[in-house]
Amino acid sequence: MRIDNFRNYDLYRCSLDLTQSIYKLMDKENFFSSHERREFHKIAIAVPKLIASGIGQSNMKIRFKQLNKMKDCLLELKHLSNSSHLIESKGYGYLLNEIENNRLQVLKLLHGYFGWLKRSKKKE
Repeated sequence: MRIDNFRNYDLYRCSLDLTQSIYKLMDKENFFSSHERREFHKIAIAVPKLIASGIGQSNMKIRFKQLNKMKDCLLELKHLSNSSHLIESKGYGYLLNEIENNRLQVLKLLHGYFGWLKRSKKKE
């Protein structure tokens, strides 16, 4: 059940949208600490990378491991955006909403992907 062309897969494309949303926020704001910048950057890079390596993997154990790591990154992103001082910032709520909407969309698609894997595994 390996997907050969993961770039056309909705889960991967939505993760790229999330990455772009994070970069838009990073471009707009200069008051992030260096630690916050590193964490946002790490998540922006890790999510599409983990999806690509998970979807393209034929070994199911490694696939689930990669996708669960990606799920942890999404939870870390939620915590980072909620704990950040951006909430107090005026005028950037639309970027935070965009990040949260993309994060939720990736999570929904991920859960759908896990369901698809489960159903296809039962048929075999």
